[in-house]
Amino acid sequence: MAEPRRNTFKSPKPEASRLLAFDLLTEVNRNNGYSNLLLPQALNASKLEERDRSLVTELLYGTIRMQGKHDWVLQQISDRPWGEVDPGIVDICRMGVHQIHEMRVPNHAAVASTVEVARKRLGESKASFVNALLRSVTRKSQEEWFAPLTHISDSVERLAIQYSHPEWIVSAYFDLLKDWQEVERALAINNEAAIPTLVSWPGLSTQQDLIDVGGEPTTFSPYGAHWKGNPGALELIKSRKIGVQDEGSQLVASVFAAAAGGSSWLDMCAGPGGKAALLSAIARQRGVLFTANEISIPRAELVKQVVHGDTVLVGDGREIGNQIEKFDAILIDAP
Repeated sequence: MAEPRRNTFKSPKPEASRLLAFDLLTEVNRNNGYSNLLLPQALNASKLEERDRSLVTELLYGTIRMQGKHDWVLQQISDRPWGEVDPGIVDICRMGVHQIHEMRVPNHAAVASTVEVARKRLGESKASFVNALLRSVTRKSQEEWFAPLTHISDSVERLAIQYSHPEWIVSAYFDLLKDWQEVERALAINNEAAIPTLVSWPGLSTQQDLIDVGGEPTTFSPYGAHWKGNPGALELIKSRKIGVQDEGSQLVASVFAAAAGGSSWLDMCAGPGGKAALLSAIARQRGVLFTANEISIPRAELVKQVVHGDTVLVGDGREIGNQIEKFDAILIDAP
């Protein structure tokens, strides 16, 4: 029986924050974009308030992080094989389920706002399908949706769904830890939103600059600081004097720079540019010529944006020996 029409309800206009989150999600999932690079750029270019910036951040990162779990629910509802559903519908439905199951958004608001984004970006027909799917999701609690997991005897399959990880990662964790409880702990920790880690670029900024804006200095890296909040709001980010880079990645660059001698360095597999940006800054301070190489043209373009004018080559690292130029020290952090 159809729900009675409520004359008092007015279809909301799609919020700019949700539209932006969906556009970024599309860029990541359909055009091989990098969420950690696209998000700060998009937020800097937007006029969103801090609260809306936080919403965009959670909708993008959270939906990507939990998409395996969301897909498991949606494929039980869809009357079409989920792998054959329009990619735009898949992305918008994942975003809707994320609000319903992982955020404090009331069901009616999550459905209505998501459907309006679908209507704006995908059209009326696809929005109707999105509406039907999300309404079906709200008819059960999250606990009810995932109760059947207890009947899956294969621990790899069950934990992959429960914690939204690829099965090969679950298997790799068990091979390493040899204990399913420890595997669950590791998977749960992976799903916790990380506090952003900032990196100073020598010659442009210092670790003290990060501390001065409220950062907590990193334990091992002399360049970093943990910072609670949206990095895109920092003037140091907007002026390209600092970046966002986890401490482990900073340490790779730091240890290489400490060990490397000579007057020319090469980062062999530089994309998307985190370590290259730090190495470029360190090299410039020391009077060292720095070169970055990346096989992927889109990733090489990203590297160019952060290496402060240094040379960026595009090519297969296995062919680098054919270059006329030689290097005194080479960093190979290969995929």
